[in-house]
Amino acid sequence: MDYDYNRFVDECRANFMEFLKIGHKLKSRPKIYSEKNMKEGEFNLFIQECCDDFEDFLSTIPRIKHIKKESF
Repeated sequence: MDYDYNRFVDECRANFMEFLKIGHKLKSRPKIYSEKNMKEGEFNLFIQECCDDFEDFLSTIPRIKHIKKESF
């Protein structure tokens, strides 16, 4: 057995147990983007950049070629 690996696993277990003990206390807050909490004009630019990034992402998805079925 590898001593370092066993030590690593033991540390992971201890960290996980600690997380389980205090996990209910941890709350993550989502970041909300709105015109109210951004500078003037930044919100519209942010929305446009998100749309452009999403379109770029969609262009990376491979297209499925449909095969025409021959009728019998």
